[in-house]
Amino acid sequence: MKRKLLIVGLFALPLIGNAQYCEGGGPSSTGDSNLEDAFLAGETSSISYTGCPGVAGVELRLEEMADLVILSTYTADITWGRCGSWDYSKSGRAWIDFDGNGTFDGDEVIGSISYSSPTVSDSYDFTVPADAVVGTTRMRVMVQEGGAATDPCASFSWGSVTDFSIEILPNCTDVEYTASATDICVGETVTLTGISPGTITWDGGVTDGVAFDPGPAGSYTYTPTSDDPDACPGEPVTINVLEYPEVGASVTDTDVCDGDAIVFTGTGAATYVWDMGVTDGVAYTPAGIGTETYTVTGTNEGGCSGTATVDVTVNPVPTVSGSVSDDEICEGETIIFTKTGDADSYEWDPADIVEGVPYMPADGVETFTVTGYFDATGCSTSDEITITLNPTPYVSASGGDGNFCDGTPIILAAGGDADITSWDPADFNPGPGSYTYTVSGHYEGFEECVATASVDIIVHDLPAVSGSSDYDEMCVGGAVVLTGSGAESYTWDMGVTDGMPYSLETVGTSTFTVTGTDEYGCSNTATVDVEVVEGITIAGTTSLVTEGNDGAINIEPTGGVPAYTYDWNIDGTGDFDDSEDLTDLAPGSYTVVVRDATVCQTSKTFVVGSQLSVEKLAMDDLSIYPNPTNNFINIQLEGQFDYTLYSINGKELLNGKGVDQEQLNLADFSDGIYFVSLNNETGSITVKVVKQ
Repeated sequence: MKRKLLIVGLFALPLIGNAQYCEGGGPSSTGDSNLEDAFLAGETSSISYTGCPGVAGVELRLEEMADLVILSTYTADITWGRCGSWDYSKSGRAWIDFDGNGTFDGDEVIGSISYSSPTVSDSYDFTVPADAVVGTTRMRVMVQEGGAATDPCASFSWGSVTDFSIEILPNCTDVEYTASATDICVGETVTLTGISPGTITWDGGVTDGVAFDPGPAGSYTYTPTSDDPDACPGEPVTINVLEYPEVGASVTDTDVCDGDAIVFTGTGAATYVWDMGVTDGVAYTPAGIGTETYTVTGTNEGGCSGTATVDVTVNPVPTVSGSVSDDEICEGETIIFTKTGDADSYEWDPADIVEGVPYMPADGVETFTVTGYFDATGCSTSDEITITLNPTPYVSASGGDGNFCDGTPIILAAGGDADITSWDPADFNPGPGSYTYTVSGHYEGFEECVATASVDIIVHDLPAVSGSSDYDEMCVGGAVVLTGSGAESYTWDMGVTDGMPYSLETVGTSTFTVTGTDEYGCSNTATVDVEVVEGITIAGTTSLVTEGNDGAINIEPTGGVPAYTYDWNIDGTGDFDDSEDLTDLAPGSYTVVVRDATVCQTSKTFVVGSQLSVEKLAMDDLSIYPNPTNNFINIQLEGQFDYTLYSINGKELLNGKGVDQEQLNLADFSDGIYFVSLNNETGSITVKVVKQ
């Protein structure tokens, strides 16, 4: 058995008329009784179905097709199943509509079954009948629960109905032939040659195996016929005669400079091939000077080709070379550019470069270009000059207000962003005078790129500071005025304020230091010594009045700063013109003020007692007891009175004031004779007291 073989192309068999199949029946529910699997292998295509569970109604699986040849035998493998959990009585049936009339007849059944088990797999052999109609038809497989599955159009409750496609092929020997080509160009020939079976003849005046020209552009169909009675009807072959393309050639520029890239483009075809190594649509740089013709061959989809040409003139470019005086510089330095060559004119980039004139590159610009032109063609050549532009830091110098003092290190500040800095000169204690200091800075690794900055300073002499005191000696408790000179402002130690009195509290030599500061802030010091002595102490004795105004006072001042002057209250006060001692005194109190050579002074009151009787002094109600005593004596005298206790040699031991009564403590005195002198507004009296 032979089937249709297509050497040049495949041609579909004619379809059966538009048969109408019943598609409104089938199950209303699925799940318990269904077609599980169906497999039918055809000649070149097969049905392979797995569908459990199915769908309600008729399930169309027409995309699955098996091609079957008339009088050929095939096997359908079908698995009848349930696709659920319940077993019921069910039946199944499979049909192929061999006559293509749209119905599944009883003589078109290829297999059937009645079963109640969950799944049954059967194979059904069948032969395509001789009267089967060639074309596309259907196969239907039905599973019906509780029925006989005899009506392919029936409606029922549970089961499945599935339709597949079947292609019926004739039982004949295919006509085989060859065509030398199916697409040719106008004027070309094609050869159609039959192979089998029998003798092949062609319509359209074509002779089998002989080349012929179909004619002008268009499509031509030729059908072979075999004289073999078992041969299938011949399938037509179509020869397409294609026009040649009208190829065009273009280029982005037909007049270029040596080294310029241009793009060639073909038009009017599908593909293009250029000579001279050109690729269509890809940048190309011509080689050599002069005019060259470039040819493109364009081919359309049918393989028909045409050519076109385009001329390109390549002009020479000048010789240009640029140079620079130094190719590694620091920021801020200048360089000089020069150029050589045979160009008519030149341009520099940046445009402000002038050949032979010092030029300072801007920060970040490291590549420079000189371009030379042939003016007639505009062709140019450029040369790049690359320099290394090393960074130079920013440096600043600061010295405050620029004024410094002799002996104080000069402190300068370097600003900016340099990594390493140094100063010149390096002597920061140069002595008085005017100086200029320069700081140099560079980045680490770029020692040659140095930035500098300068600052002017003046080193001033220290002020000639001196100090003075209004007194070189002063008693403790006295005050001196300390004064600085030689500067603008003064600061003393020890709490002294310049020009203000300062009280001296410690005996000995006090050294005061003054710091004087001038208008530039320069300072110097000086010292002043002040001798601080003990304050004035007055010692003295009195002689008692025994015979009338024969009392006396002898004093002995110590401390302070001799010489002393005296002021007794016997002739007024404040004149300090009295003698040191007094004689011919009546009983009573006498006060002396002693002043030393400075401003220190002190006073003391002495009482001249009397050994005259009380009656003579008109003092009543006096009582001194106990007398003799061991420690205390009590004095009773009406009203306010003064008392003084003397030793036997007239040294004053105690004094004070009392009112009506006073107690004196003699515990610290040795045993012996003492005198108590008393006086009030009515008189005085001295009483001998014995301590034992």
